[in-house]
Amino acid sequence: GTDYLGVTGRIRNNSKKNINAAKVNVVFYDKNGDQVWEDSDIGSIRPGRTWKFRIDALDYEVTSYDLELK
Repeated sequence: GTDYLGVTGRIRNNSKKNINAAKVNVVFYDKNGDQVWEDSDIGSIRPGRTWKFRIDALDYEVTSYDLELK
């Protein structure tokens, strides 16, 4: 198997509106704080529903990450 750092999460739409383009962007860093990987996932969420996402960094040097929701 391949080692990797994965970020999983859930985003719930508590509004009464459809969210047609929710985007989660994750930037992964090595132990020195240098960016080594970046990836994102785009989904849509109906009112009252939850969107589950997983973003993986296929890099052995990854030690931390920043997550942004757009």
